[in-house]
Amino acid sequence: AALADAGPAATRALCSAGRCVGLAFQLRDDLLDAFGDARDTGKPAGGDIRSGKPTYLAAVARARAEASGDRWAVDVLRGAFGRGDASDAELASVREVFVATGARDTVEEKIGRLVAQGLRHLDTAVLEPEATGQLQVLMRSASGVPDTVAREVVPLSVILTAEDEGAGR
Repeated sequence: AALADAGPAATRALCSAGRCVGLAFQLRDDLLDAFGDARDTGKPAGGDIRSGKPTYLAAVARARAEASGDRWAVDVLRGAFGRGDASDAELASVREVFVATGARDTVEEKIGRLVAQGLRHLDTAVLEPEATGQLQVLMRSASGVPDTVAREVVPLSVILTAEDEGAGR
């Protein structure tokens, strides 16, 4: 907005879009830290768990495990979080809790909603069509959200099913 000498309305819209996608980017980073491959991310998986970083992913998993009375999941989270020496097996158990509690899917859905909201904000900024298109691509790319999710919130299970069918799995 500053580089393009945008007016106040466009600047507000772009700031709102950026805030939404910035949050989505952080949530994606948290998922990649837990589930990503070090060869793709450039950092070892599980760093947030080992450091005890209070991520949204961990908070959702803990809240759901406690609410459902899932002692095993609560114990896994308590036992591994903040332990720099947590083993690969303990990290795998934490990832299992993230999936079993639905925390992973919840974060994926939240990312999709944030990107969709960011794109709606972008639509309210009166920009050149080419600039809008480039910003849309950048926003989707930064958050790791496929085009279909950014346009419409689609449950992760539908996305994975469609990808699996397309790949012949």
